[in-house]
Amino acid sequence: MERHIQWKQFLLYFLAILGLGSLSAISVEWLSGLSVAQIYQQLTLPPLSPAGSVFGPAWGVLYILLALYASTLWHQPVLKWLNGLQLVLNIVWTPIFFGLGNVWLALFVILVMDGLTLALILKDHAKIRYVLYPYLAWLIFATYLTVGVLVLN
Repeated sequence: MERHIQWKQFLLYFLAILGLGSLSAISVEWLSGLSVAQIYQQLTLPPLSPAGSVFGPAWGVLYILLALYASTLWHQPVLKWLNGLQLVLNIVWTPIFFGLGNVWLALFVILVMDGLTLALILKDHAKIRYVLYPYLAWLIFATYLTVGVLVLN
């Protein structure tokens, strides 16, 4: 059963995700007195760590994909709940990792996000689930980076 993108919902979800993602980054400065970029530069990073300038464009694309996916879930209560939970965890990960400096908790949160996103992909039989593949790949890479920061710092 295919689902169609609801463009009005897509726009609302995109603006909400973008706004919450921005608030998440801003909250880091409230918690630590430093920006995400400043903290990122201070970390000892594992091999393959991208330049800080990569994150903004990457998240811009991922937010579009997440909003596209979310806009198809109006009549899918289980998928909507799983997706909502992983989005909440996505929003709180940045302040936990960068603002509080709690890398262990951030690792737990991102592992749960990995699992929820994989569950969405496996549980959803509509083709729209394919937009989650780049997000899951990014999450797995971010999990690697989180483990690397935990080990190296």
